[in-house]
Amino acid sequence: MVLSSDEIEKRINDSYEVANNVINAVPQPMVSVRTSTYQHASYITQCIESILMQKTNFSFEYIIGEDFSTDGTREIVFEYAKKYPDIIRVITADYNVGMKSNGMRCQRAYRGKYIALCEGDDYWTDPLKLQKQVDFLEQNTDYCLCFHNAHYRYECRNSKIFPFNKDLHKHVFNTLDVISMEWFVPPQSIVYRKDLYQIPEWVSFVQQGDIAMLLLLSLSGNLYYIDEIMSVYRKHKTGMGKTVNFSVTINKYIELLCYFDMHSGFKYHSEIEKRKLMLRKKLYKAYFYNRKKIVQFLSFDFYAFKLDALFKKMSNR
Repeated sequence: MVLSSDEIEKRINDSYEVANNVINAVPQPMVSVRTSTYQHASYITQCIESILMQKTNFSFEYIIGEDFSTDGTREIVFEYAKKYPDIIRVITADYNVGMKSNGMRCQRAYRGKYIALCEGDDYWTDPLKLQKQVDFLEQNTDYCLCFHNAHYRYECRNSKIFPFNKDLHKHVFNTLDVISMEWFVPPQSIVYRKDLYQIPEWVSFVQQGDIAMLLLLSLSGNLYYIDEIMSVYRKHKTGMGKTVNFSVTINKYIELLCYFDMHSGFKYHSEIEKRKLMLRKKLYKAYFYNRKKIVQFLSFDFYAFKLDALFKKMSNR
């Protein structure tokens, strides 16, 4: 369901930060780490622990957007917030506001100079991850963000693990790369400069908010890649990638590119048109190679049934 900007705003206004008298006395942090979570009871503890294990020479706050989970996630998050009141801030509501509103209400709470992301079913693996990325951004002010490699972890029988990126042969990426390349930035690997991300209204209408964010940030500077595996991107049956129809995803991606094309003053129009064409070809191939569709296409019984239904419909007129 696509929400209007007014409905998203209402849901954000209905949200609140869980009372925490300790955090108010803590000075402004260098980094705001954000976790959006919903029905992640099996994973959220590992996620939270991986953020709390970070070793840094700067302060960071940890903002958790808890979206009214009913599987125990909410209770786990609240317990950690009580245990670490000087670090953890919980933003929630008395009903499920949805992924888009959950993310946006957390964005409005950021206090840090830099923003780091980690969804509730993902986790970090290197205790120096934040330190490495912030060090780079502090020393290289012309970059908008820093990201790194990760592991894909497929939650099946064997929990198979694969590198997210196998063949990235450079460290610096720009807007054209984000437009033209297949997805190469693990979401939980991102650390970006908060002041560079000004969010236009159209972002609330798109499905792939992470891609929109990268495109918009890239207009202010390059992206830097650290070729180290420092996190895990988990894939499982209930994850977002498993619940969204492929054709809807592709069409929403094309819609996003159209918005960005206008936003950037058509500066990248040629490359965007090429990318849209590639996405449409991918969609056509998916339709063509769908085995069930092919069986239907070649099946005489299928067409006999269709013809029989047509004749019956005509005879009843």
